[in-house]
Amino acid sequence: MLAAIDRHRRNDGKELELTVEVERTTDDELPSENARFHFTVSGRNITCLTTPFDELDYVAFERYMRKWQNSHWQGRPNAEVLRKHQMDCGVTIIRSLGGQYPTVETIPEFRQIVPGEYNLKGTGVVELLAHWQSPDIGNDADRDRFNKVEQFLRELLGMSDIKLDITRKSTELVVDRSGFRLPLKNYGTGIHQLIILAIAVLAREKMWIAIEEPEIHLHPLLQKAFLRFIIDKTNNQYILTTHSNAFLSRPQDSHIVHLWLEDGETKNRVVETTGHILQVLDDLGIRQRTFYNPILSFGSKGRATAFI
Repeated sequence: MLAAIDRHRRNDGKELELTVEVERTTDDELPSENARFHFTVSGRNITCLTTPFDELDYVAFERYMRKWQNSHWQGRPNAEVLRKHQMDCGVTIIRSLGGQYPTVETIPEFRQIVPGEYNLKGTGVVELLAHWQSPDIGNDADRDRFNKVEQFLRELLGMSDIKLDITRKSTELVVDRSGFRLPLKNYGTGIHQLIILAIAVLAREKMWIAIEEPEIHLHPLLQKAFLRFIIDKTNNQYILTTHSNAFLSRPQDSHIVHLWLEDGETKNRVVETTGHILQVLDDLGIRQRTFYNPILSFGSKGRATAFI
């Protein structure tokens, strides 16, 4: 349930509107392979505003009515009756998706390595890495996670002889370069932040992870390094909220949604054209003099949606 403070201008009377894209598995489920439903939610009540059935006449719609409502026409319906059945059919489909919505974990914008029980914002990172470095028998996958973090650190620092170590009491991360040891924090806030993020995305598997402002304290090159890391080294799905144009270069199977404020309301649009890209850059205060190619493919183990 949304609290009053989460609603637009704290207006309890304004219903939550959602758009969901559904992929069909059989021809009698939906008129197209990918179909969109636009609906409002108020408590347990769902009201469809648009459905993929809206443009169908009663004859074409009947096959879907049989599938989802187990009913058929006794005669020719008028427009009002047809519309009601189309909306009811849409509600039935939306409700059937209830158990399929993924659980999303969030990595907040403020991240810091501090002792304690592990969470995605950095607490307990050192203790968790200590377990990954020396896992119990049978937990070899944890050692593989540690190796990925260590290799990522080598790539970030451009030093192949780097080793990641942990102090005996598991209180501090140490970078060992051919015997010369320094605390990780001595290598800068950006590296510090990336290690928190790398551990967080490796600590979860085959999940949805939302990352708020991953660019904080990161040079644009480090931002792109992190993007490559989540694509190549993890199997999660990602939602990124960012003000950085570095994430405009993304895999082909990802989406960018541009959010902006207009007349006191937040508007949104999927970024699909060069014109859309230029509008995003303009809103970010970036002026382009040359043509911008929005798509770079890095591979596709992990996918990301960026909200800019």
